[in-house]
Amino acid sequence: MPTSLPDAALNLWRMRIGLHAKFVAVVFVFAAIAGSRSTHAADGFALAQDGDLDAFGDMREQLERLGATVVIAQFGRIESLAGPEDSPQFAKAYRELVDQFQGQARLVVLVTPTPFEKPPSPLIPDLSKRNLDLALRVKKTASISAEREAGFVSMFDGETLDGWSVSNAKAAKAWTVRDGAIVGDGDAKGDEVRSYLVYDKNREIADFELKFSYRLPGKGNTGVSIRARKDDTGKRDFQGYHADLGHVGIGKQVLGAWDFHTPGRREHACFRGDRLVIDENDNPTVTKIDGAVTVGDIRKDDWNEVHVVAKGNSFRFFINGKPASEFTEHLPPDRRLAKGMIQLQLHDPGMVVYFKDLRIKILEETQ
Repeated sequence: MPTSLPDAALNLWRMRIGLHAKFVAVVFVFAAIAGSRSTHAADGFALAQDGDLDAFGDMREQLERLGATVVIAQFGRIESLAGPEDSPQFAKAYRELVDQFQGQARLVVLVTPTPFEKPPSPLIPDLSKRNLDLALRVKKTASISAEREAGFVSMFDGETLDGWSVSNAKAAKAWTVRDGAIVGDGDAKGDEVRSYLVYDKNREIADFELKFSYRLPGKGNTGVSIRARKDDTGKRDFQGYHADLGHVGIGKQVLGAWDFHTPGRREHACFRGDRLVIDENDNPTVTKIDGAVTVGDIRKDDWNEVHVVAKGNSFRFFINGKPASEFTEHLPPDRRLAKGMIQLQLHDPGMVVYFKDLRIKILEETQ
């Protein structure tokens, strides 16, 4: 079997991909009404070799002209016929193609190909012998999917607070957008500033991964509340689990800690570096996390990356790629917070906090 396709076959290969790409762009326009989901997995060796699709213009021009916001692509089966030697070139072009898609579309769905089946007749070429080569393309797809944060959806358009609302109407002036970031300004003019900015597109979020960057140019106390809901006891505005953030020097009880806003049950201490387990009777056991984030890992007055994972009864929180704190609770389900809002916090008058690159991946709920 040759390691590369002959010229005639390669031209057909390019034609197939060109037609497929145009069809996909149209499908995306129709699929956009489904909302802004973000899954990534694709391949595009041949298309990257021949990005100019004749009179239709190149890929970017096609997507712009169609106004496509969703792109679904599947390549790899025919490309696998080029053999294993082309796998690195395939991956390189694959990344370039996905970059083109992501530069235009809000959602990129990259579908992995199914294996070849053994033909029913010996007169038909047995392409199932190429499944090992196909598996290489599938593996590259998975790798690039992970690089592109498969399944994550942007929560912020970088220009407006569309999809967000301020929990306290008197503090509405405290939340704005500036230079591509959400800004909570404790110096804003208004009756109040202490408040939450609530993600409105889904107020009943259970299991998820959340990623964002924050910056505190001065002192301040902030963070993100998850599974938040109105507090019927009246002791707090909201119940929720709060991933706490603050300026360098505020202390491990805030920066990198979990804070329990849970009237009616114990509000446990889970400081930076702690692993907390809550038993069925609400009793805590705390151990230390190896390799936990330290104050020295936090960039003072600069951007820091946060990753929050909520899955069933397990909650983890990372800063700059290192674990900050985590907890697992074994209370009866009716005493836990199962789902709710995601809220950004502005805690202190006079402080300023910036948030950007907010994105979320909804996970399948754990029963």
